[in-house]
Order: sequence, then C-alpha cells, then structure tokens
Amino acid sequence: MERFPFHHFDLHTRERLELYAEELLKWSKTYNLIGPCTREVLFNRHFLDGVLLLDQVATIKTLADIGSGAGLPGIVVALLAQHIETICLIEPRKKRVRFLNHVVQLLQLNKVTVFHGLAKEAAKRWNGTFDTVVSRGLGDLILGAREAWPLLAPGGTHIAFKGSNYPLEQQQFTHHQISACYDAPKILYESMETGNRMVALIKKEVCA
Repeated sequence: MERFPFHHFDLHTRERLELYAEELLKWSKTYNLIGPCTREVLFNRHFLDGVLLLDQVATIKTLADIGSGAGLPGIVVALLAQHIETICLIEPRKKRVRFLNHVVQLLQLNKVTVFHGLAKEAAKRWNGTFDTVVSRGLGDLILGAREAWPLLAPGGTHIAFKGSNYPLEQQQFTHHQISACYDAPKILYESMETGNRMVALIKKEVCA
C-alpha cells in the first residue's frame, strides 16, 4: 500500500498537516465528518489523495472541491501547494461547513474560500472560473461531470476519485448525453491493490 510521504515536506507543512488531522479526528467524534479511523489511516488513505492529485495535475491554479466534506482533498492540497491561487470548498451540509471554516481560520488558509451550498449554486457565482474541479465520494461519474461542468473553464479538467465500481460507471457515462461535453475519460492513477482510480475528464469548448 502507498503511504503518505510525510517526511518529504518541510517542518511547517508537517506541523499544519498534523494540526488538521488532530482537528478532523477530534471534531469527527461529534460531527461524524469521517468514518472511524486512526491517524495512520487518515494520512495513508485520505490525505494521500491530495498528494496523488498534485503529482498528476501539477499545473493547477484555480481549484474547486465539490462536496468537500471534511476538506478532502481540498484542505490537503491547500497545505501542500503554495502555487495554487484559489481553492473553493463547496459543501452543502452545515456542520461540515462549520468545520471547514474553523480549519481555514485556524490554519490561516487565505487562498481558500468555503461555499455553503450546492455546486449548481456555486456555479452562479463562479461560472466557468476553475481550471480544475475535483470530486471525491460525490456519486457516479455522470453526476460528477454534470456538477463540474458549469464551474469549469473551457479546457478545464474534472478529476474524479473512483473506486472498484469505475468500469460500470465509465460504461454508463459513455451512453449519457453529458459525455458529449468532455473528452473521453482518462485514468491518471490506479491502485492495483485497492482498485481506486483518479479519472480525468477534460471539458470541451462546446458540447457535441
């Protein structure tokens, strides 16, 4: 199993990651932000996705995280990537928004905005703004593509984190009308051990 490369980062970044992990685990006892897990699982399963995203899409400047939940992977990306200009965490659930605002303030993440609402509501404010939109645990590939579409700039990339059910999702996606609005799905990363994948959909200038 891949492990979070904790010691690849400077002391300041490691301290902030530890503080985020501590707050997430503490708040989860009351707010159910994430399933029961240890610090090790939190880093090696959940935080690792932020590293994988940055490894594969190094050119991100503006990022929206749909259904951000506890800030995964948006908060991790904000802590690891100083070059990203804007990160928007989109989350409809009040308790999770409360946690996200707390963490953003605590870690002084000045480039991060928390939006309380649905992706379609965020799109009214940031229509066609983001070069990258990420979703993790949002639903199937069709739903993610539909939610990401109005937020993405033309040529922008929707990154979806998918599990072992991806082959069926991909098949359903190709027969759905939303597929005409994107290039064919491309797998950027795949774990042979877990079946987890990171899938990229690039927005076309015009839907076919």
